Amino acid sequence: MSYDNIIIPELLPPSEDGVFKTLLTHPEAKPILRDIVESYLRFPVVKVEVRNVELPISDINEKRERFDVNCTVNDGSQLDVEMQADPMGSDSSKNEHAGVKNRSVYCLTDLHANQTGRGLDYREFAKSYQITICNYNPFKEPQRLLEEFMLRNKQGLLLSDSIRAIFVSLRLTSEIVKKPTRDMTAAEMWSIFIAKSSEPEYNGLINEIIKMREGISMAQEALNSISMDPDERAIYRSRRILAMDIEHLRVSGLKEAEEVEAKRKENEVMAQRNEAMAQRNEAMRQEVEATKQEVEATKQEVEATKQEVEATKQEVEATKQEVEATKQEVEARIVETASKMLSAGMDINAVSQFLELSEIEIKKLSLFLKH
Repeated sequence: MSYDNIIIPELLPPSEDGVFKTLLTHPEAKPILRDIVESYLRFPVVKVEVRNVELPISDINEKRERFDVNCTVNDGSQLDVEMQADPMGSDSSKNEHAGVKNRSVYCLTDLHANQTGRGLDYREFAKSYQITICNYNPFKEPQRLLEEFMLRNKQGLLLSDSIRAIFVSLRLTSEIVKKPTRDMTAAEMWSIFIAKSSEPEYNGLINEIIKMREGISMAQEALNSISMDPDERAIYRSRRILAMDIEHLRVSGLKEAEEVEAKRKENEVMAQRNEAMAQRNEAMRQEVEATKQEVEATKQEVEATKQEVEATKQEVEATKQEVEATKQEVEARIVETASKMLSAGMDINAVSQFLELSEIEIKKLSLFLKH
């Protein structure tokens, strides 16, 4: 993987996580930090004290959280300021940037709950603020530079304002830069400085803002000093390389995951096709089996009909033989009766009339008697 396309701007961008943290935590940064905190909290901040960026943990299995800037203001209220230059990992608009939102909630609640270690009564808890400055817009709507969240129910009833999450969407500064500087709020000026100060085309606007706000003027001087430091520039380059490596791995992982998912879907489609084919084959097999059974039943029916016809034929033959036997018996009786009548002196015509013989039967009888 080539890193030749890494461009290090003359003025390092404050919107890069490492530069932002260096800008707000170096020894001369308290006035800068106080001004930026005051601008985003939107209430006067008299003093600010930087604390350890790593909270103590009470359980070895507990995640150790590191803040970009951890400080207290005025009455002891505590504050974490985070710079989120790029979406976290697989975070994107598709999942509504759930990662950075959940991390903000985690950091805020962790910061607030850490007060219990001081032996405070719950009523004495200081307020806790989480300011997350994003170099993108983590919300679809509404399109506002600042979004502030507290604990409320669905009807808007406030439970507590002790914890507040504030999101700053630097992407929206592209519209704010069109405003006259005299109409800009302190939060808008700071957001433009963080988002645009390393872009030469905005130098004129940045100079106007510097003249209007001392904290930003001091931040510009500090940023110039940081940007000229060879070590800071080397560190910045190293972070960009790391970011590129992470992005490359993420994209590679996504591509591999997409390929795996595509293969899974392909296998699933193939399995569904095979299942459908198996079902069709089974249906055809059952249809063939049913047809086979139907043919066998028809065959048996034909055989039964054949046997029935044969039996009827035999029955007809038997009836025919019976009729023939009866006919012969009747003829024999007629002959016998005719013989007796003729022997008794009756002539053949009288016998024929008496027995109701046809002319043919009379001829047959005459021939029989002659023999």
